Amino acid sequence: MISNILGLEKMVDLIIERVSESAAAERLVDRFVVYLTRNKHVDRLVEAYTEHVIKILEESALLDEVVRRQTDRYLAYLEEHPEIIEAIVEEQSFSVAGSMSGTIRSRTVAVDNALESLVRRVLGRRARSAVPPPPDEVREQVLPGVHR
Repeated sequence: MISNILGLEKMVDLIIERVSESAAAERLVDRFVVYLTRNKHVDRLVEAYTEHVIKILEESALLDEVVRRQTDRYLAYLEEHPEIIEAIVEEQSFSVAGSMSGTIRSRTVAVDNALESLVRRVLGRRARSAVPPPPDEVREQVLPGVHR
């Protein structure tokens, strides 16, 4: 079956080579290609053939060998270039740390607001919205660059 595909590819290449010498033939081929790409029968044929080839590949030990060899090559490359792994780990670490930091910060603010509200009610003080915000210097120390 693979040899049939290779033979078909060689034949198509030969036809394209000969047709490309004629502008009229090239326009005809362009129209034909457009027709083929929009034809539902061709779509079904390609889909059926693709499913058939995939089934053959899934059952083939050859594909397993190709995947194993490619995996070995990739792992060898990573062993030769550990900076790639280091960069990935560093990026993931920063991402996790940033996410955790943001979560902790937002939870801390929520708890702080809830406690402040409770203490203000117990002490009979007015709500925070009626109290002016802290000075810019204080806000800048708590969340640098956020309040400007």
